[in-house]
Amino acid sequence: MMLCRSVVITALVLVPIQESLSQSLQSKIDELVNEYVAHRNFMGSVLVADKGKVVFSKGYGLADVEKKIPNTPETRGIVATE
Repeated sequence: MMLCRSVVITALVLVPIQESLSQSLQSKIDELVNEYVAHRNFMGSVLVADKGKVVFSKGYGLADVEKKIPNTPETRGIVATE
């Protein structure tokens, strides 16, 4: 069995988010996360919310490497810190 380490990345954005994220901002978030994925620094789900409303949600990489099951926005994970 392969040992995997879960990492939770939390970002606090101190600027107001408009009612819905522009396509441009969604693309920038996706591009940024894909850079981490490409360098094998991140596998997981990203969710951006504003005032309780989900404005961006996407899964990256694999939820289960051995079974090759992809992450989705609905993938449940274990929150852990080192």
